[in-house]
Amino acid sequence: MWKLNSQCLSIHNIEIEAPIGVFDFEKINKNSFLVSIDMWGDYQKSMRSDDLQETLDYQLVFDIAHEVLNQGGNLIESAAQKITEKLFLLDFPLTKVRVYIQKLEPPLKGKVSDTSFELVAERNL
Repeated sequence: MWKLNSQCLSIHNIEIEAPIGVFDFEKINKNSFLVSIDMWGDYQKSMRSDDLQETLDYQLVFDIAHEVLNQGGNLIESAAQKITEKLFLLDFPLTKVRVYIQKLEPPLKGKVSDTSFELVAERNL
């Protein structure tokens, strides 16, 4: 026998070119980002039914990430917050969300692969 502790649906490394950055050239030329999203909630209906209508649609999550980043801005911190807010507005019993955004090859005075920001939020019950 086993005990169900948690259920998490994830979509990782969504590739997005977006006008986010503090410099004008970043907004004009866009930057490359990877967005990963983990969503904890009650997936028991979908686990039993094997029906897409009972779970979160990956395409919807993908579209939210693209929509938010393509709005542009200065900081990935702000983009992570906006994605989280939109996810908690979905008609699905999410209890916890993790949004991880990587900015690839940021304009620093030296070579780094990325900078990143992670936001983990839980719904107030």
